[in-house]
Amino acid sequence: MVESNKNHIIMMDKNKNFVITINRELGSGGCKIGKIIAERLGVKYYDKALVHELTQEFNLTVDEIERIKAQKRNWWSEFTQGYSKRYAIDLRHDPSPKAVTTEALFLVESRLLKGWAAQESCVVMGRSGFFIFRDTPNTFKVFVECNNMDKRIERVCKKKGISEEEAKKALEASRALFSGEGDDTHMPTTELTDEDVPADGIGIADLMLKCGLAASKGEARRLIQQGGVALDGEKVSAVDLVVEKARLKEGVKIKKGKKVFHKAIIK
Repeated sequence: MVESNKNHIIMMDKNKNFVITINRELGSGGCKIGKIIAERLGVKYYDKALVHELTQEFNLTVDEIERIKAQKRNWWSEFTQGYSKRYAIDLRHDPSPKAVTTEALFLVESRLLKGWAAQESCVVMGRSGFFIFRDTPNTFKVFVECNNMDKRIERVCKKKGISEEEAKKALEASRALFSGEGDDTHMPTTELTDEDVPADGIGIADLMLKCGLAASKGEARRLIQQGGVALDGEKVSAVDLVVEKARLKEGVKIKKGKKVFHKAIIK
């Protein structure tokens, strides 16, 4: 398999463990496409809804994952084999944006997905997969779009069981999520406490770390130096930028790359 862009071509070796990460527009049919790809290649399919339900049902933390992993050699496959059969993918609902953007859940999601991928090839659906597997060898990235708005509305109505008007509102919210414009009600959000932010503010790299937008402060700094980070629409050029506490109480929007938008606010 081949992944290409205007800068380079990436070859994926199907004879070794591989990961296919898929992101998509709402109503594009990306989830169905991901499931079909997994079935045809004979590999597992994982999405954030499954990860969220696993963490909720089993009250998982990063420490708990490591404890179970140490006890059972094949715990990754045992952990999901029965569970996946109990829940049809098409019947699971997407968790709320707030539920999937906390730092703790992001760490759990990362450990789960990386653990599964280390054991066998898989297809991973969702925005986080692009980030989690950004440095993983033999990874193929796909973004699914659909230019037929009527089809998108039809799919959203059918999948969510809502009216056409409600579907249009959901699609507009999704557009705002990917563009960073308009209503940010459905934008992934990290809620901070007063204790999370020093009186004199928090460094932009530390803030990105708390929001799950970078795996380390070093990575956050590199993204800033490469011009890939913006705060409230303004490109961040200083790696030591401090975001004032008063500003965070109003809420700020962080943009990473071209399509990742995230809100941080002190509650």
